[in-house]
Amino acid sequence: MAILFNLVSYAATEFQGKITSIPPNLQQLMVQRTWRANCPIPIKDLSYLQISYFGFDNRVHQGEIIVHQKVAAEVMDIFKQLFKIHFPIQQVEIPEKLAHSQKFTKPFDLLLYAVNANDTYGFFCREDTQTPGRFSAHSWGLAIDINPFYNPMAGGEEVAKMQKGRLYLNRNLKHIGMISAGDPVFNIFTEYGWQWGGFFEKGADYMHFEKLVKPHYVVEKLKYVPDSEQISNLYLLK
Repeated sequence: MAILFNLVSYAATEFQGKITSIPPNLQQLMVQRTWRANCPIPIKDLSYLQISYFGFDNRVHQGEIIVHQKVAAEVMDIFKQLFKIHFPIQQVEIPEKLAHSQKFTKPFDLLLYAVNANDTYGFFCREDTQTPGRFSAHSWGLAIDINPFYNPMAGGEEVAKMQKGRLYLNRNLKHIGMISAGDPVFNIFTEYGWQWGGFFEKGADYMHFEKLVKPHYVVEKLKYVPDSEQISNLYLLK
């Protein structure tokens, strides 16, 4: 796989971040690509974040990501924590900007392009790859996929089968930017109430974190329970 880096690098060693509404030109670019009229939220409910991150080259880069405005501040904090531990991210780019002038006939084509380019992204209005007929949490700007090439998904159909990084479903293979249960990246996200897709019952989605939001609850913090501490036959308590 060819390594592609964000062209904008900064000599500064301190984290830099900014939250704004989505610029009009970017809104226009999103329409019919990652946002459509049938999406569950309007564009005005989303925020545009500019964040610093360490690339695979161990240099500081500036990235862009879109998330729901209600989680924008904590997403900024999450990336600040990832920056502090120098966690390597290959690129953080808006999918439609990453694709430039290339045209895609359906959302999954653009999604697959971003996944195979190892792009870390947030908002993307689309069907859930593991539950057809249902919107993905990305459609609300409540999910983030991290280094998807090296953290592939096992479940789903179209995208899962066409991932160029599918060999990394073998988690014994080691590469920078990978995520595992209980590691620093996992702990940073769960500290803010984001669940990891690596535990999904329909198939592990190692790239995926999503904010746990229910009709009457917003989860602010999760605690990891390793296999040795889990309660056996927990389903009997439901």
